Amino acid sequence: MSVDKSYFDQINRDLLGRIPQNASTVLEVGCGSGALGHAYKMINPSAQYLGIELMQEPAKLAATRLDQVWCMDVEDDPTRFGFPDGVQSIDALVYGDVLEHLKDPGKVLREHVKWLSQDGVVVACIPNVQYWKVIYNLLQGSWPQDDSGIFDKTHLRWFTRSSIVELFKRSELNVTSLRPRIFHLDKAKKFVALLEPSLKEMGLSTQQFLEGTAPIQYVITASKKTVNPIYISGLMLKPQVGMNEVRMIQPLKSVASFPGVSLELSSTSLQLRSIDPSVPKIMIWQRQTMSTESSLPQLKKIINSGYILISEFDDDPDHFQSQIDNNYLSFRGVHAVQVSTDSLVPSMKRHNPEVRAFNNCLDSLPDIKSDKWMIKPPHSRLRVFFGALNREADWQTWMPYINDLLLEYENFYEFEIVHDEKFYHSLVTQHKHFTPTCDYPKYRKLLADCHVALMPLLKNKFNSMKSDLKFVEASGYAVASIASPTVYGNVIESGFNGEVVNDGKRVAEILKLWGDNPDLAQACALNARNWVRSHRLQSQQSIARLNWYQDLYQRRDDLTKALLQRVPELSLE
Repeated sequence: MSVDKSYFDQINRDLLGRIPQNASTVLEVGCGSGALGHAYKMINPSAQYLGIELMQEPAKLAATRLDQVWCMDVEDDPTRFGFPDGVQSIDALVYGDVLEHLKDPGKVLREHVKWLSQDGVVVACIPNVQYWKVIYNLLQGSWPQDDSGIFDKTHLRWFTRSSIVELFKRSELNVTSLRPRIFHLDKAKKFVALLEPSLKEMGLSTQQFLEGTAPIQYVITASKKTVNPIYISGLMLKPQVGMNEVRMIQPLKSVASFPGVSLELSSTSLQLRSIDPSVPKIMIWQRQTMSTESSLPQLKKIINSGYILISEFDDDPDHFQSQIDNNYLSFRGVHAVQVSTDSLVPSMKRHNPEVRAFNNCLDSLPDIKSDKWMIKPPHSRLRVFFGALNREADWQTWMPYINDLLLEYENFYEFEIVHDEKFYHSLVTQHKHFTPTCDYPKYRKLLADCHVALMPLLKNKFNSMKSDLKFVEASGYAVASIASPTVYGNVIESGFNGEVVNDGKRVAEILKLWGDNPDLAQACALNARNWVRSHRLQSQQSIARLNWYQDLYQRRDDLTKALLQRVPELSLE
């Protein structure tokens, strides 16, 4: 079989997002060269990820990425297959575009399900033979024979939405979600519109036909036991400098990896869903400023619709005059509050007793360029990153010492500045680059290419309640941190995973030391990255988030009663 090597090295992000992020052991059948497994290991490094692959060449590469790989035909005698020592069962079975290649996918699935743990799940991606391009080709009298895709010539079995569900039910699995993968919806709609007169003649609904023919694949999740569903919706800020990603998108997508969890996110508006009253409904509002005049009608509707309403906030509430002027309704008028640091909890509990802190985390551990730390001054420079908003008061006392260092050793350093134009113009060097406020992916890309990050924070009430996110982000990319003791002193051990400095003089001393000895900075950066691996990945807190949301919903009646006591106006008709 002559297939491009990239065929075996693809990551289906929709499939990846459905593998529970707390799985201890994952088995991927048809793992290719291990790209999906490697991506999952960056999300959940503590997991054992096992693979089965028929083709020898991709299996060899997969063996360098995964914990164990068997090169075998999965339809051979299953007694040939044995788990590694310590593995008794599998938490997640993964089939990425595999079942359609098997002679008897039902038999294989039923055999493999025996390996699942009691809470285990099966996640699979399966092509949809009802896809509109298939029908179009059949109408033309054509059935293409391609090396990959919907017309892959090695497909032995074909499925529609209903037959996929039936396949899993026959394996005594409970289907918890079936999500379509749709690309080029406009073309599907155009095709369906052309057939509309015939559809009416056949008594077929145009909308149902579109829903059946638009998906090229389905991603299915199924479990051994019945799973109670939960619906989570999040109202976010308009996109800005990573706040949505870190506090809403990434953590909630992590929670949505668990079976039964449905997620809806929006930065404009959310619809109140009329679903089974037994299904928990959680709504999270990010950094909203509520007022008695405009917010009470909204709050009444949400409460009366059976939701648990949570305020998501990650700064000192007393810092914002709008919150003070509205008597902190943003926190009193909700069932619960979630924050980013333990230091925020006491301030929030003055307004609402139900407060939970979830530290800022990375969604996954990024890959690092192999040649990143090959620095040989002065021909290649130590790249220094600074990216923050409204930090002039924090960095002012550092700048004279940094500039004094640059007067003598300018060619040893290069600066990457994001957001703060004043910091950029204050640097006395030609080796600097400025990027205005940008989206989060670009911010992270610029950070990833640097070696050192500066994190100044003056000691004051507002700063003391900020999170250590900048250290977490830098550490994930193996960037060594030079930081103030405020906030960062809690996570940095000087000389081991960064440097905590009390003044600008010490900043310059560390920059000089690291400029002369980049290996010292690299050692700190790698230790910090290992700290993130162990303590600050979303997968390490996702089940705690889900459990908290479920617990809040179980106490909804009591929490609503307490809410109405705090804000009696919500009880008025």
